[in-house]
Amino acid sequence: MTFDDVPLSAFQHGIPILAQAKAKATFYVALGLKNELGEPYLGPSQIVSLHNDGHEIACHTYSHYRLSVGDIDGLAADARKNREELRQLLNNDGPESFSFPFGELSFAAKKKLQNSYKSLRTSRPGVNHGSIDLNCLRAYSLGSRNSTRDYIMILLDKVERKNGWLILYSHGVASNPGPYDITPDALDCIVSECGRRGMRMLPVARALESMRF
Repeated sequence: MTFDDVPLSAFQHGIPILAQAKAKATFYVALGLKNELGEPYLGPSQIVSLHNDGHEIACHTYSHYRLSVGDIDGLAADARKNREELRQLLNNDGPESFSFPFGELSFAAKKKLQNSYKSLRTSRPGVNHGSIDLNCLRAYSLGSRNSTRDYIMILLDKVERKNGWLILYSHGVASNPGPYDITPDALDCIVSECGRRGMRMLPVARALESMRF
């Protein structure tokens, strides 16, 4: 389970649900997002708390950089700024995982970033299985309109059939979710059903380690 941007609601309402199942997630943070459109985002204290609790803090550029209105060098520089600030904040080697804002990528962008991260995640839907491009990991977006129990079951059934690796991503977790958020009930459904099926829920970097890439 992964979260992009990341709205504060993911910390406030998502972490208690994950904690009950001792599940860990990946949070693709863009430090330059601060109260965009009136919505608060994770601050330094929450980011440190998540890191200390075993969740993965990953990179989503600094300003939520849009490749379609910028260029590859701008994307790389913006990501580098975010990476360096996270490295200093967490006193580690920096994020191991990256996700492209808006899911926008190109072959040249992949090549530019691939040596800085162990994986690059897109918004292209699909189950990761068989031969995997670690610089173009597939994921399913979950928002308020497509996070019903029936849809979640379809995705979990699909990953079981393919014997693969499923990445889900949303943004916030709220009782009255915006279009890119999920409800606490939807997150609880994901966590509970994965537990019932014996599926491990790991941060992206740890999942890669477990598969010995």
